[in-house]
Amino acid sequence: MSKRIIPTITAAGLLALAPAFAQSQGTTSGSTGSQGTGTQGTGTATQGTGTQGTTGQGHEGHGHGTTGQHEGTGTGTGTGTGTGTGTGTTGQGTGRGTQDPNELKVQDEKFFNQAASGGMLEVELGRLAAEKAASTQVKAFGQRMLTDHGKANQQLMQIATTMKKPMPTQMLPEHRQHRDQMARLSGAEFDRMYMTHMLKEHKKDIASFEKQAQSGKEPSLRSFAQQTLPVLREHRNMAETVASQVGARDEQSASNPK
Repeated sequence: MSKRIIPTITAAGLLALAPAFAQSQGTTSGSTGSQGTGTQGTGTATQGTGTQGTTGQGHEGHGHGTTGQHEGTGTGTGTGTGTGTGTGTTGQGTGRGTQDPNELKVQDEKFFNQAASGGMLEVELGRLAAEKAASTQVKAFGQRMLTDHGKANQQLMQIATTMKKPMPTQMLPEHRQHRDQMARLSGAEFDRMYMTHMLKEHKKDIASFEKQAQSGKEPSLRSFAQQTLPVLREHRNMAETVASQVGARDEQSASNPK
């Protein structure tokens, strides 16, 4: 009769199995890390631009369990993203620009001083033309300047009284210098220099009076400029005719031939 063989486990065998058993238990018992969640980003709309929403970051979950001599670990990861969008409307505005009142005041002051000094110069040169010019046409032109600019000076003096502003009694330095220069000339040389100056100055005066007539702040000065402009334009046309008769040329035209 054969004997039945019963397997036996020795103490040494049990000891050998213990680490594997512990490892298994550690792995099983380790709790699974909780799922991280990210908060939803929000964006706030500001006027004109939208701010970007923040990105939510998930936190890493941790779990561990111990059995026997070995520790089991379980990890859980979670990520959250948040996006925020903001839209803003760009404001639109329209405005009509206005000239600085202080600048207008400066313009009025400059025009007043230039017109007063220029008027005195025209009268002075008109007298010199009557005395020193060789051409009868130049003498006649000088007399016309003396008469017309004398009237304009009287009008400007009345405006100055209304504005309670003193009327200049002396010419500006550049005007005095030109008067003194012309006083040293005579005959045909005087004719050419005088008419060359008349061409140049009347073009410059017309531009100055046109600006004042359009944008001057002081009503009385603006009206004076508007009333005087037709006379200045007539003077310019006369000057062009007389200048051609005595051989005078517009310095600007001569330096920029067509």
